[in-house]
Amino acid sequence: MVSLENRSLYLQSIAGNSVLTAFSNLLSHQQIHSPQDLNEIDKIYYGIIEAISTDSVNVFDIHYQAISRRTPTRDSISPFVHNDYLIFSIIVGVIKFSYDKNWIEKIIDIRTRNNTTITFENIIKENYYSKSNIAAVIISFLNLTKKTAVSKPLQDEAYMEITKESAIFEQGNDFIALCFINAYNSIILSREIVDTDHYDALLEFETKFAKRTNIIAGILYNLLLLFLIYGIYKTLNLFPQIKQSFSDAIGIIGLIGLTISNFITGIKPAFEKIIQKILGYSSTDKP
Repeated sequence: MVSLENRSLYLQSIAGNSVLTAFSNLLSHQQIHSPQDLNEIDKIYYGIIEAISTDSVNVFDIHYQAISRRTPTRDSISPFVHNDYLIFSIIVGVIKFSYDKNWIEKIIDIRTRNNTTITFENIIKENYYSKSNIAAVIISFLNLTKKTAVSKPLQDEAYMEITKESAIFEQGNDFIALCFINAYNSIILSREIVDTDHYDALLEFETKFAKRTNIIAGILYNLLLLFLIYGIYKTLNLFPQIKQSFSDAIGIIGLIGLTISNFITGIKPAFEKIIQKILGYSSTDKP
């Protein structure tokens, strides 16, 4: 993806184009401003995006009824058929307000077959994960209709798609450029929330896991001490001749501030590390 500076420059460059500005505002949930003295198609376009923006099914119905009366064919295609901004907005309205898809499906069917048309077709079919889709267009659509359907795999696909297109603003396709910007911004804004939840869950699990392995290691350590004391006791009973030598050794060790437990205190952490390793955990793998 190009730099933030280039994105800002691009958005400044389209500020004087009311069609592009209105579409950008639709995608970013900003207020729509309609110019005066519009032709019929432009009135429908601005009316539909305003209806989507204000969640007004009545306003959408007025403009959708006006456009859906037109029945272009392959042999007589009206210019509006290839108006990506209008067709995208109609698709959003049809899905958002649960209208019949029959008319818009016919319009998509007579369009020039390209990636944008294929993506529109798959949106209607709710086939959001097709490899033929433009993922950024899918995310822009879902942001307006069903934001909860924007999954992390879809975000990842769009992000890879966006970052590979370093010259998107020089290609002359403003519809795709605006969808790229919208998808990119929404991914960045939502990524922290998605990843933070996952990270917090991992940290919580790690804390509980470390406490449990510490408890198990403590139990094993105390059992080892008991077995060691019992072993010493049994050995001294079986070989009474070494009792005095053992007592002398303990006395000398005590004089210099050591006990038997000092020699085995390092065993407990070792137990803990062994348990964690057996269960597939390593402290070097911490995020």
